[in-house]
Amino acid sequence: SAFDLNTWLPKKLGERIGRAVAADLITGTGTGMPTGILPVATASGVTLTNANWIATTSAAYALIYDAIVDLEHSVDPAYRATDTRFLFSDKTLSTLRKVKDTQNRPLWLPVPVPGMPATINGQPYTIDQGMPGTYGAAVRPILFGNFREGYLVRQALDVQAVRLAERYADFLQVGFFGFMRLDATVDDAAAVKALVLS
Repeated sequence: SAFDLNTWLPKKLGERIGRAVAADLITGTGTGMPTGILPVATASGVTLTNANWIATTSAAYALIYDAIVDLEHSVDPAYRATDTRFLFSDKTLSTLRKVKDTQNRPLWLPVPVPGMPATINGQPYTIDQGMPGTYGAAVRPILFGNFREGYLVRQALDVQAVRLAERYADFLQVGFFGFMRLDATVDDAAAVKALVLS
């Protein structure tokens, strides 16, 4: 090989499998795929209208700020005392970065010192492009809670890689594919809550 195949191939297989699995872990139906966390996450009771969510007026941003605070407090304090975080798409982050409280302080805080993560209202967040990037009625753009307590992912055995030497022999090529078995489900519905647009 012109490059180190033993290093390149596992990395690429891992990326492909990871991207496929990530989408199912967010929106999976549970039939032929894992049960995704987004469809079954408990609604927090915190709602915003779609118009307020996508608006850029200071009044709309004030409503978003209040909704984020209410979403945090919809999760029981026992879960909030441990490993909580937000989960949303990069498009949602772009909305949240513009939101300010009534004292004109941003909800999103940049990295204060090297090595510390950026936060939303002091809480860490994870970007997942499987979360909704388009909005409308009944869309859940943000999840918040303790995902370690609330969502269980089980992987059966290790990831396997198979080399197909003869399948593509007519073209003087060799094929590879990776295989992994896993499933997931909500373990504790009270640990993760969703903000819902109306």
